[in-house]
Amino acid sequence: MKGCNIMSYYRYKLSIGLIAALVMVIVAGCGGGGKTDVTFPTITGVHADLPAGFDFNGGKIGLYATVQDNAAVSRVFANLVKDGTASPIVWLTAASGSEYSATNITIAGNATDKSQSYSIHVWAQDTGGNVTETTTAAFAVPPAGGSNPPSPPNI
Repeated sequence: MKGCNIMSYYRYKLSIGLIAALVMVIVAGCGGGGKTDVTFPTITGVHADLPAGFDFNGGKIGLYATVQDNAAVSRVFANLVKDGTASPIVWLTAASGSEYSATNITIAGNATDKSQSYSIHVWAQDTGGNVTETTTAAFAVPPAGGSNPPSPPNI
């Protein structure tokens, strides 16, 4: 190696090695640069609480779900889907233990002659960033006029 000082070459190699070792220590201290929590939250018991007398006029309902995780749940939210159209997001808050709920959600009345079905979609995210989605419950707003046509008159 003409014009190259052997000591400079080894100092250069040593510097690169120390930098690489320092980067490895920093990355290892951050969980190895990858996710350490790979367990997704579980969602069960999803249901809507319809008040007594819930009919074609709609009204206020409650949404409930049980969410569990090996670490901690950071947020739970839901939306209602009717005829392929999703409602705005509804945030569920921790009620007790692993129970989450949202209350006083307004469901519009049904002025049609057909039942309107809603499906409930719930998402849960844990503190590790893992997200689970489920669609496990549904409810319906009954029709206003019923779906049976009147009987023909007797002649």
